[in-house]
Order: sequence, then structure tokens, then C-alpha cells
Amino acid sequence: MLFEFLIFFYLSLLTLFVFVLLFGQSEHYKNGIVGKMHTFLTYTIYLYLRKFITKVFGQKAGNVLSGCGSFLCYSRNPFVLIFYLGITFGGLGVFFNAVFPEIRLTPTLGDKHFLIVPMVIGSVAFSFLLSAITDPGTVTKDNVDHYLHTYEYDQQIYFKKKCKTCGFYKPARSKHCRILKRCIARYDHYCAWLMNSVGERNYRYFLMYLFTNFIMTTYGSYLVFKILKFKVQESGMFTQTFYDERGNVVHLGFSFMIQYLLAYHRGIFGLGGMIFLMSLVVGAFIGYHLYLISKDTTTNETFKYMDLKSYIKKRRRQISEGKENKKKDQKEGKGDGKKAKEQGEKEKENNQQKVTQKKTFEIIPEFEEMVNTLDINNIKSKYNKGFLKNLFTIFFPPSSKIKTK
Repeated sequence: MLFEFLIFFYLSLLTLFVFVLLFGQSEHYKNGIVGKMHTFLTYTIYLYLRKFITKVFGQKAGNVLSGCGSFLCYSRNPFVLIFYLGITFGGLGVFFNAVFPEIRLTPTLGDKHFLIVPMVIGSVAFSFLLSAITDPGTVTKDNVDHYLHTYEYDQQIYFKKKCKTCGFYKPARSKHCRILKRCIARYDHYCAWLMNSVGERNYRYFLMYLFTNFIMTTYGSYLVFKILKFKVQESGMFTQTFYDERGNVVHLGFSFMIQYLLAYHRGIFGLGGMIFLMSLVVGAFIGYHLYLISKDTTTNETFKYMDLKSYIKKRRRQISEGKENKKKDQKEGKGDGKKAKEQGEKEKENNQQKVTQKKTFEIIPEFEEMVNTLDINNIKSKYNKGFLKNLFTIFFPPSSKIKTK
């Protein structure tokens, strides 16, 4: 019983860890326990580690740690890709060494799988290469005019303003990627696994990459399950019984089966558990992106909408508190003279600092008017045309139809 509990606890902990990393910053979980766990894993641990290193080994060691963190997280480096390829080729090595030969020995599996397996793996490799080497939609001075006609500014999270780095007007839905150091059309996110951003031009290939990975891990889980099921049946353990100390007939249970598989088929069993968990994670990630497509929004825009809602709430609270303080001052007779003027200037300065805390939203008349009129419960993408049409624009990007002069 203890063994079964440990297996269940390990898988649950690993699943929770992956879930927190993937969805901890989403709108539904950001302000809850999942969001706090995400902050702890991605920031708090690093912060305390840096303080510890600095205190024990000095400021130079702390600066070295900060430099390493910046290089790993905010630069285009191959370490995550190498790690990913190491896991992938390691898993394939175990598969072809332990699983592939067993396909022929398993009656419930046929020779057709010797053809299907290379096709599935090849589709993953092909979609990976397409996603990695395809330009995500780089916006330059030469093509910016064409991208400017792709989407209109929604006057919610996109306004006509220049990119401070590139020097031209940023097209709606674009973002300057600080890792690739260029503006990307319909920017979704930077994928360290690909060493490339995901944008308007390669988002379709990224979706293909996710789907082929899901097919590969699900299909691999199916093969492992069929092989292990046959091994258990062949051993006859479920038909075997023994007598306990009281003389009762006891059948071999699930715990014994797991121990048997770990003892005699640990490679197949371990690989099966890993790829099954991966299939769940990739499946959840696909579901998330299908949800984004149904709303015609991107990962980047999701966070922008979250920031917008938070910003509006803070601004409205500031305005409300300012009115209440003004009424209070007038009631107490403090609303006149030099003191009132100094207090008003101080409040104005504090509000200005709070407003400019987020670089995403600058103080512009259109935005300030939106703060007073926009229904925060009805903030949504103005580009949404329905799931099928949204999906069509993913696989046939609008900018590809723009004719160059």
C-alpha cells in the first residue's frame, strides 16, 4: 500500500509542478494559490538563492548568478533546446531498445506499427524544424507598411505608437521580442524549445508541432500499455493465489503487478509513465491554444488584457479614493490654502507614479477616456470572427495576401 501511495504521490507532485508552470500566470489562477506557487517557483526561490549566494560568497558571486540567470532566461541560448533534445533522443533510445523489439512479440500488435512508428516520429521532427527555422513574422522598415494594414488598432491594448528600439510604428498585435531583438507580427510567445518566437508566420507550424507531439506520446503510451498488458497476462500473475497467515486465499494485486513490471520491465514501464504524463501536458497545452484561437487572441495578448483589467481597477480605485479624500478635506475644512495645494500636488505625483509603473500602458487621452467608460467584464478581442475563420487566418496569415509594391 505504501508503494502505491509513493507512486501516486510522485506522479501527482510532478503533474502539479507542470500545471503550475504552464498555467500559474493565467487570469483564472494568477491571484490564487496556483499563482503564488508560480511566483515562488519562478522568482522567490531565485531571489532567496541570490541573497544567500551574495551573503556567503560576496557581491561578485551574486552578480555572476544574476548574469547567468539573465543569459538563460533573457537571451537566445541553446541550453533549453539541448536539454529538450537530450530528453527526446534519450526517450527514443529507450523506445527503440526496449519497446520497438517487443512489438513483434506482442500478439495484439501487428507489423503495421513498424511503418507507423517512423511516420509519427518523422512528423514530429518535420514540424519541429518548420517551427524552428521559419521566420515568425519579422517586421522591418521595408515591410512595416504591409503589416500595418493587416490589423487595425483596437484602441484597447493596441494604439498607434512607435517601437522605441526599431524606430517605426508598431503594427497592431505585434511586439518587440527582447530575445530576438526585433518586432514580430501577431506575437504569441518566445519558445525556448525552438529557439524562436512564435508569431503570425510560424504559429501554424507550432500548432502542428504540438499536435504531432500529442499523437506521438499518446500512440507511444498505447504501444507500451499493450506490451505490458501482454507481459502481465503471459506471467499469469492474476490467476495465481497464495494463502496469508490466517489461511485466507489472496489474489496478487495491483501493487504486486507494479513491482513485477519495475523488476523485469523497468525500461518499458518508466518510458510509458513518462510519455503518458507528457501526453496529458501537451494535450492541456493544445486545449489552451485552441481556446485562444476560439477568442482570436494570443498568449501575449492574454497577459495584456489581464494587465488592462488590473490597471483600470487601480485607476478607478485611485479616482474614487481621491474624490472621497476631497470630500473629507472639504468637510474638515482642509480643502483651502497652502496645505490643500501641497496635498493636491502630492496626490497628483503619487497617481502619476502609480500610472507609469506598467510600461504596457502609457498615459494617453484615449486610454484615460477608456478607463472611465470601458466595462472590464466585457474586455475581449475585437479581432474575433468565429473559431473556423480564426483558424483559417492561422493557417493562411492575412499578411501573406498583402501585395508588395
